[in-house]
Amino acid sequence: MFLNLRAVIYDVDDMQKAKDWYGKVLNLEPETDETPFTGFSIGSDRLVLNLTDNSQQEKCPGAIAYWAVSDVRGEYQRLVDHGAVEQGGIRDIGGGLLLATVKDPFGNIIGIAGMGGAVDNKAIEEKPSKTALWTTHMRAFSTREANEEIRGKDHLAELFLEDEDRNALQDIESRQQQKDKYFVVGVYEYVMARTRAFDHFFKQAIEKGVEQVVFLGAGYDSRPYRFRELLDTIDVYELDVAPTQQHKSRCLEKAEIEIPARLTYVPINFNSESIQDALNAAGYDKEKKTLFMWEGVTYYLAPEAVGATFEFIKQNSPSGSIVAFDYIALWPGIFDAYGVKELMNFNAKNQSGESGNKFALEEGAVESFLSEKGFKMSSHLNSGEIENGYLSLKDGTIFGHVTGGFRIVQALTM
Repeated sequence: MFLNLRAVIYDVDDMQKAKDWYGKVLNLEPETDETPFTGFSIGSDRLVLNLTDNSQQEKCPGAIAYWAVSDVRGEYQRLVDHGAVEQGGIRDIGGGLLLATVKDPFGNIIGIAGMGGAVDNKAIEEKPSKTALWTTHMRAFSTREANEEIRGKDHLAELFLEDEDRNALQDIESRQQQKDKYFVVGVYEYVMARTRAFDHFFKQAIEKGVEQVVFLGAGYDSRPYRFRELLDTIDVYELDVAPTQQHKSRCLEKAEIEIPARLTYVPINFNSESIQDALNAAGYDKEKKTLFMWEGVTYYLAPEAVGATFEFIKQNSPSGSIVAFDYIALWPGIFDAYGVKELMNFNAKNQSGESGNKFALEEGAVESFLSEKGFKMSSHLNSGEIENGYLSLKDGTIFGHVTGGFRIVQALTM
């Protein structure tokens, strides 16, 4: 599916000269400046300079307009099936970004771009997740909001931060500097709302009698510790990469926070290891009604990993088990939605090794997707519903808007 114009890319063989020239012509500083790309934001569009050699320029001469698509490989094949001529195949240019060009039946070159390439997961395996720390930082920040009505409840979040970041939470000026440095418009508000939503799902499911809770990609989730009194008879499993779990347990130990007796850390890489094998080894009981908490994870995973996770849940939990998750929705014009371009630009500047090959769904497709996997959707919140449900103040105003593409779902196994 074509979504929007992603960028116009000009190939250049002297990046410094081209950057200086376009900077003067446009009267702009580059928005991104990382070899081999330099990007300028012009209104709602982007001009990208691509450093390339002469042989590459001969293959793709001149400027090419690249359209953002939801599935580069699928869209490429669809264009070829409709009579377009292949122009060198699909290129993985790093960071998970794929580019491809075809020539239409009239001689025009069409460029398409999107996430879906191979990424180096070494960074994820060797150190605590930067993404998990980023969202934890936002949860900690929210506990200092001036308006008590909207103030975050995750009082344990700051335990996992570096000393510098934790100390900076103590005064207003330092917090504002943190916000300007780390946070993206719409994302902070989304994390606040999502935390409230998943807290609600968690307590509601326990009230309804779930016997196990599985945190898929737990990161620095603090619910087993914040809601310890609800879990006396419930087994809890936290799944994540080992370095994140090790950092988490060290921070809890330092703060003298006791790990609940029925909680088990289960180290795993979701893109390459079996959830079933990992959980079975940890003592998971597939006959018990289970809540699966999958918060802030799917859009960092390969589609195959997401599909395999739903298949595991379906095959290894009884009917009526619950999965709560969030995902990215795509539709034509998504890049004009609130905060989407800002988030894309932030990700382009702060690649953590965790992006690429991302799972997403076309807008309106989640119910059929879940049905095909053997699930029944019980609730679905778009960005406006997330705001109204979890960022509304008593006077009727909204604390803030959330990034347009985020969606939150609860589904039941059938």
